[in-house]
Amino acid sequence: MDLPAHFPAYPGPGPPHHTVQRAYQVISETYQNSMHLLYLEDADPLRLRFHLTRLQERVFPLFMALSAEGLPVDWLDAGAHVLGKLLLELGNAIKSTEEQ
Repeated sequence: MDLPAHFPAYPGPGPPHHTVQRAYQVISETYQNSMHLLYLEDADPLRLRFHLTRLQERVFPLFMALSAEGLPVDWLDAGAHVLGKLLLELGNAIKSTEEQ
């Protein structure tokens, strides 16, 4: 798996607005929790599905909202890449646990 251990650091030149900071925190924490779950050898398919759904229904919309905040395109590209890859890895992990 070639995913970074942490979601890319917030790129701002200063502290973000409270709403942006909270959105980033939710994205970063969800990423971290999902990564931890992927590294467990006996990950429960139900927990994997929960994280997959959370990414799809909460994290991606938050990330899309951040893209309207004028953040650097390089950071947005990196964030979109790792979130997409995480989504694929969770899907693969679910398939793998169901096949066992």
